[in-house]
Amino acid sequence: MSGETIGPETSATRPRPNATAVLITIDTEFSGGGDGAAGLKAPVTDQAVFCYIDGQSHGLEFLLRSFAEFGIKATFFVEAAHTLLLGPEPMRAAVAAILTAGHDVELHLHPMWLAAAAGEQAPLNDSMAALDDAQCRRLYETGVAAFAAWGAPAPIAFRAGNLQMGRAAYRALKPYGMTLSSSIGIAIHAPPEPLLQIENGRRMIDGILEIPVLTFADLTLGARRHLHNLTITGAGAAETRAMLRQARTSGLEEVVLLTHPFEFIKKFDDRYLDLAPNRVNQRRLHGLCRWLAAQRGAFETVTFRERAPLWQAIGETAPQPLASPLPASLWRIIENKANDRFRWI
Repeated sequence: MSGETIGPETSATRPRPNATAVLITIDTEFSGGGDGAAGLKAPVTDQAVFCYIDGQSHGLEFLLRSFAEFGIKATFFVEAAHTLLLGPEPMRAAVAAILTAGHDVELHLHPMWLAAAAGEQAPLNDSMAALDDAQCRRLYETGVAAFAAWGAPAPIAFRAGNLQMGRAAYRALKPYGMTLSSSIGIAIHAPPEPLLQIENGRRMIDGILEIPVLTFADLTLGARRHLHNLTITGAGAAETRAMLRQARTSGLEEVVLLTHPFEFIKKFDDRYLDLAPNRVNQRRLHGLCRWLAAQRGAFETVTFRERAPLWQAIGETAPQPLASPLPASLWRIIENKANDRFRWI
């Protein structure tokens, strides 16, 4: 990939997509069995991804069913550093289900598994931003090997655990065949480097094209903007639709949304034994899929792998300041507080 930047107003030959691309991304990962403060406990594998309740999956299979119903394409960033400790078998069934359903599988890494595999004690580092070049290379090698063991296509895109990405992690990435990243969400984790503080759009960072999780302002007071990232848990249905429409009118070529399989259940213990469906989040995801299916022509769901050639041809695009309508944000706050308080809503 070239580092050349072609501005949207300066190139008459630049290919312009007709529809705004919506990239639904799902970080698919195991649980360490606790908060990490005391090191990794007995990890939770399948149940943290499939989230079975009375024999029905309310996690990964719920997502795959919803996407199939409405013809939605998605990118699953599958965590692979756990293979250092657990080997490739525990995640094989999830990867197979995703690939069989026709979705994109890309690389996700949580460094806490590297520390645990080395026998380190608490607290475990779980930030790619805290790693040096050699540690980053070790993790990327692990990820590429895991994909080969799973029979998955070699990854072309990367996402850092907790959206904590550093310059060393960018520098070490390209030799492993990955030229794309979606590792920034500044409302979730604000990197100290100004170059990495990108709300949306695309930016070349150390030879890697970063396409961040969409950031928008959910409250604006004068020049002060309270920032928020576009996630299923963090954004209400009306808020998400408003941000998609605003992104389109602002000229953004893509919107990246983040979720996880475990966001569609409520868990009441670290072992994922006491679960209830998260009906609010399930309605949000299902409703978004239905809305996007009805809006084809204006919006198109695509994957990172599908979009890569266009991104490679165009390069960077400028970010746009987006702001959600205050009533939509206030309703989301009320809805989320009720959802957190009551088990069965």
